[in-house]
Amino acid sequence: MKRLIPILVVLVACSEAVDDKGQLTQEETDTTELTPVEPNTTDVKEVEVNTSLQNLLANPIDLVSFKKEWGPSNSGNASKPNGLYTPDTVGRVYRYSLFWKLRNVLPKKLSEGDLLNKFRITVFKYGHEIGNYYEQNEELLMVECATDNPELRKLNWYGKSRVEVMDQYGVPAVDTNNCLLFAHQNKVISAHFSEGQVDWFKYAQLSDNADISREVPEFLLNY
Repeated sequence: MKRLIPILVVLVACSEAVDDKGQLTQEETDTTELTPVEPNTTDVKEVEVNTSLQNLLANPIDLVSFKKEWGPSNSGNASKPNGLYTPDTVGRVYRYSLFWKLRNVLPKKLSEGDLLNKFRITVFKYGHEIGNYYEQNEELLMVECATDNPELRKLNWYGKSRVEVMDQYGVPAVDTNNCLLFAHQNKVISAHFSEGQVDWFKYAQLSDNADISREVPEFLLNY
């Protein structure tokens, strides 16, 4: 019993300290209910991340298989937007677009220009040499999509409603007027809504110093 006495004293002292402050605000007392987050004010680490989102962010697409099945494509060096992760080693940011075989399977027939701009994959190519299309000296950095692309499987959020997305993937880390951002560790999916449905989405790895609870990188809010 002697060991319990200090604990009881602390509890009583804490209770009295709370009483001295007067009535607590709703924000201070309500810590269990998950609510939509105001933009640029939320600590991403405090948002509950469900298993479906964690799994999707960990493996958004099988890059090797996707390139093999739907390539070749147009490709070339790409600029790195502020906030996008790149390894601190020799290499370059590289982009794939205009996957020709996709034109035959996408629900909406796209012109060459639309196919070029509405679906892009950005990688980091390791080393001094780019190598050929099928070499695997690369890491996925970003997927951008502004068309219905079922070949992306679970990553294809195009056409989904806010309710559908949140039912499956939980509370967003950031909720702006037009975008929901879902994040775990340094990976994020940004979904833009128009007339209640996703009209474009992006998956991206963020740099170590990026903090979307304070400032959302511009490339995640625009296409």
